[in-house]
Amino acid sequence: MRWDNVDVVHLYSVCSTERFSTGARSNAIEVLATSSEQQTRAFAVGERGKSRIAPAVECLPIGVLPARLFAIRCLGRSFPFWNAPMPDLFLELLDDGSAGITPPPLSEQEAIELLLDSEITASKLIPWGSNYSFAVALDSPGGREHLAIYKPRAGEAPLYDFPDGTLFLREVASYHLSKLLCWDIVPPTVVRDGPHGIGSVQLYVEPMTESESWDPRRFWGDCTVDIERLVLFDHIANNADRKLAHCLRDVQGKVWGIDHGLTFNEVPKLRTALWQFVGADIAPELRSDLARLKHREAQLRKSMEPFLLRGEITVLIRRVERFLEMGRYPELNPRRNVPYGWW
Repeated sequence: MRWDNVDVVHLYSVCSTERFSTGARSNAIEVLATSSEQQTRAFAVGERGKSRIAPAVECLPIGVLPARLFAIRCLGRSFPFWNAPMPDLFLELLDDGSAGITPPPLSEQEAIELLLDSEITASKLIPWGSNYSFAVALDSPGGREHLAIYKPRAGEAPLYDFPDGTLFLREVASYHLSKLLCWDIVPPTVVRDGPHGIGSVQLYVEPMTESESWDPRRFWGDCTVDIERLVLFDHIANNADRKLAHCLRDVQGKVWGIDHGLTFNEVPKLRTALWQFVGADIAPELRSDLARLKHREAQLRKSMEPFLLRGEITVLIRRVERFLEMGRYPELNPRRNVPYGWW
């Protein structure tokens, strides 16, 4: 196995001209990637800032895509008690004059059609995470443009506790669960082919640009129904990776959850940074939503069958029944129910 002439995406500080080694952390960084024609290899970030090339690269030949420009910005904020940044991903379509284009808002049906039918005209690696994720530009036959996040099956790292090649399906199952609950907290997500084969493609949601005085600990630690909806979703979906970096507010202030590849395991796997509801009663309106979901069990099973194993669907329904029976959130174990890194 050879890794000669590997093109690497580097991270640069926005605040200075100092170049950081791959995987280094900074309070504000910008991702500078080669063009799609120049990208011939991808990389994965190893532990403690060391660069490692993952064997999955052999499965990811990057072809030449039609020329399409878009920019990626990553802004991280350091919290004293975590001492680690929480990155927000900002993507921007550029026209030929390098001016930013703001895609128009889409209805859910329009978003699904766009994700399924559009041509992927540009692709850039998002240089963090244990699996390969790509920011992609979409051009629809009708001339509509948008941005999305593409996670190919070929870029998934093997895990001992999840079946190989299933994480992208769990991303789509999470969207369908959110839709069946009528919660609209997971962006529209589909299964489709892409530059690196089959994978999930999720509509990009632009995060709100927060002021320096905004305290994310206070916001995400609040007990609002919008955040409780996300917490209950994680319990029902058995989400093993709810970091704060997987929570976002869009430009309208709406709460979303992203990165749901580690969900729906048959074995209890909940790991979350949102602990404010431990031991509390479930909000009545959310219990009503769960009751309606249980009443639609046949539809739930049918919606999940393309994405999950039969046993995983059965245990999902049992979790719904258990929360309806208990009416409150369980106690959590700080040794087992905290995601790695917290951010």
